[in-house]
Amino acid sequence: MRDFAKFAEDLYKNRYQDLLEKIIRDKTPCAFFNPVVPLKKRKILIENIRSIGINLEYYIVYNEPVDQDDDIKIVSIKDIDKLSPKPKYVLIFDYYLSGFVCGYRDYFAEAGIETIMMTNDTSESNKYYDIFSRHLTDIYDVYEMLEDDTSRQTLFGYLLGRVSQNMNFLKIDNAPQYFLAGYLPKSGDVVIDGGTFDGVSATLFADIGCKVYSFEMDPNNIINTEQYADFKRFTLENRGLGAYSHEVKFVSDASSSHVLESAADGNFSTAQIISLDEYVVEKNLPRIDFIKLDVEGSELDVLRGAAQSILKWKPKLAISAYHKPEDLWTLMKFLKSLRPDYEFALRHYGIDMVSGKNVIGDSLKGFY
Repeated sequence: MRDFAKFAEDLYKNRYQDLLEKIIRDKTPCAFFNPVVPLKKRKILIENIRSIGINLEYYIVYNEPVDQDDDIKIVSIKDIDKLSPKPKYVLIFDYYLSGFVCGYRDYFAEAGIETIMMTNDTSESNKYYDIFSRHLTDIYDVYEMLEDDTSRQTLFGYLLGRVSQNMNFLKIDNAPQYFLAGYLPKSGDVVIDGGTFDGVSATLFADIGCKVYSFEMDPNNIINTEQYADFKRFTLENRGLGAYSHEVKFVSDASSSHVLESAADGNFSTAQIISLDEYVVEKNLPRIDFIKLDVEGSELDVLRGAAQSILKWKPKLAISAYHKPEDLWTLMKFLKSLRPDYEFALRHYGIDMVSGKNVIGDSLKGFY
């Protein structure tokens, strides 16, 4: 309880809008890190940041700088521990990156510098603060459900990171997504892979020796995944999972597919949705032992459509819980209403570009 009281206090103290105002008011030394934008746009970026009153002293680039600027010191990321005076914060514009979590956070933290995902629009972090502060009772319920201290610290770190944009709050787990010790399927298990995307998770489950049924509604992803399904012998369904059988409209980009909640103009595709309980009957499945879900905000609908299977077999679950702010409590509470004997763990996974991986992502997973 004491930990939760401190979290609630920290939530109030660390709002991004207040932090940004303090940085400006105190003329706090800052650096800007640019791993993506061409150097020719440097002047515009610097002017934009300084125009709101930020004391920007360094411009950090990934490789060795090829030129210098009389107005700002340009340095390589490899030399940040040599900077004097050292900046308190490194700023990264979140719209230049593809997610909230970035491996650079740890790189800068080793040099004693905090990383801020900066935006001139404070409405997003204010939105999260308003939602979380209104739902402290729900968050406390989740806090009480979690089985270990790592899960509780993961919860607090994610919530504080969202409202503050300060990535140093995040508690990143150094492990593969969907594969948490104690919550793994075993050889011979029947596994449902909801949102297979590139087929990697389905392939890993198949490698364990599981019988895998993989769902992906985007035909573009199906094309890329079919070769793995044929080679690893898992079932690939070109449809999505949901609360009931129906047709949906969706839009897709390079990393995800999103169901449209209402009619919209522009380019969209259609897909067939089936509930997992209906699929069990359709395929005459003997049981379900494990369910993985990463379905871009439709996780609760899928669980509703799997209620009978969950009641009957109590499968292990690996569920993404970050697509909607309320997922952190609605998913666990729904599962607890079905099976009070579920145990809950929470982990936050990030992908590290510094180590050589070329994707940045945000992935908060719950394991039950």
